[in-house]
Amino acid sequence: MRQRGFRVTLESDERPARNATVRWRTRWVLHWSPVPSASDYVVEFGTSEGTAGSRTRRTSRPRFAIDAAAGTSPPPRLAQDRRTQLLFTGSQLRVRVSAIGANGGIGQSSPWFAVGEGTQNGVPTPQPDARPGHH
Repeated sequence: MRQRGFRVTLESDERPARNATVRWRTRWVLHWSPVPSASDYVVEFGTSEGTAGSRTRRTSRPRFAIDAAAGTSPPPRLAQDRRTQLLFTGSQLRVRVSAIGANGGIGQSSPWFAVGEGTQNGVPTPQPDARPGHH
């Protein structure tokens, strides 16, 4: 899969909490153009430590969502707290996507994308290879 066709959105929800604070959560959602021959997709996780023993998640939809930030903040600090957590998550967690063909073969992987940040006009910025020694 190539970088073309990828898009990121942030979905946030907020609820009043105790002591004039707001409980909030932000989901980072990666969308991609469907691959015509794909039966499923595999999303691989990498961390700032690398990908050794990394986890994967399989999906049939060309979309992957993960909670990237959450907390409870006073309203004046909410935006700052959210941005700080998104930056931290983006420095620690990356994902890449591969299509799985009808025959079970796994196609070429997309570039790595930082979870929580790394977008320009909704287009994710590819990240350096997440293999150990390639930060």
